[in-house]
Amino acid sequence: MVREVTARLADAGHEITVFATDVGDERTRVSAAHPDPRVVVHSFRNASQTLARKSRAFLPFGMRRAIRRAMATLDVVHVVDYRHLPGTWAIRSAARSGVPSVLAPHGSLPNQEERRGFKKLYDRLLGRRDLDLVAAFQVLNDQEAESLETLGVADSRIHRIPNGVTIPPPVRREERSDARRSLGIHDGAVVALYMGRLVRRKGLIPLIRAVSAVRENGTRLILLVAGSDDGLLAEARALVGELALHDQVMFMGFIEGGDKRAAFAASDLFALWSEYEGQPMAVLEALAYALPVVVTEAAAVPGLAGAGLVIRHQGGGEGVNALESLAVAPSVRAEMGARGREMVSEHHGWESVVHQYESLYSSLCPDVEENLHPS
Repeated sequence: MVREVTARLADAGHEITVFATDVGDERTRVSAAHPDPRVVVHSFRNASQTLARKSRAFLPFGMRRAIRRAMATLDVVHVVDYRHLPGTWAIRSAARSGVPSVLAPHGSLPNQEERRGFKKLYDRLLGRRDLDLVAAFQVLNDQEAESLETLGVADSRIHRIPNGVTIPPPVRREERSDARRSLGIHDGAVVALYMGRLVRRKGLIPLIRAVSAVRENGTRLILLVAGSDDGLLAEARALVGELALHDQVMFMGFIEGGDKRAAFAASDLFALWSEYEGQPMAVLEALAYALPVVVTEAAAVPGLAGAGLVIRHQGGGEGVNALESLAVAPSVRAEMGARGREMVSEHHGWESVVHQYESLYSSLCPDVEENLHPS
């Protein structure tokens, strides 16, 4: 999301600086280089990959000092995600320098996952003060807006800007066959894709159980699991072994670029059964690839009617029935996929989304007209 937004803002003539960490998964550090040379990226090494991935305790060397030095050159600071030290450093440095800041929670507000204790502690020590200092909040949906209002944030400070998505070229039949061949999947198989962090609240465990239940009902469904491990991989692998699903569940790790497109190309449907989300990019991307989706109410995006199936709970027969109904109905999958691609093209195109970002930044910097430099 950050790569796309910053590139589109650069297209619009703005100067962008990104401060990022090098967190990949628990073992891998990644380059934060931007594919667009117009976007300046400062990447900082974390003290511990394990702490960053498991507890989101980001401790990047030198970032705090660099943020402070940069404030004199900035007009707006935009912090993505809530409850992390780099965000707190940016918000407080901006406040001291008189620079307006925007906070985009992106699904990080509720205390509904394993980190509930950490979130409460962070709020008590730092987080609530951060909320007071932020000039505006960028939310993805009404649910996030309501969560902020329960924390005492006035509606006038809340701005609804959806996630944008790039509409990819249609997948050709030959490309689909090549993608499946590279994964060892035959053309006649029905493939579901999960893409997201391997964390409990995103529903991977009940999804694996549902794949087993679908098989017991007589339908074979292959599940591709793509995403970085946030502590759930070992349990997920053990469950696959327990249910004898080794030939039906494939763990791909974190993927991007051509590998990511190949995963979408090889799939027939997409599933994400989260307990809570902001507005999941993976769901928008799946719709853009013309894949029907099976999602929980929390992971559903506006305008999904006719483009997928929405279930109320992660577990139980509802999800099993939804997966099974799409697995056996290729014509329904094709119809839903076409509707989904049309919907995201109309409502989540980057031109509209970036214009909303520009309007928000301009409202915070009324004295800056042609030289707005959001960071």
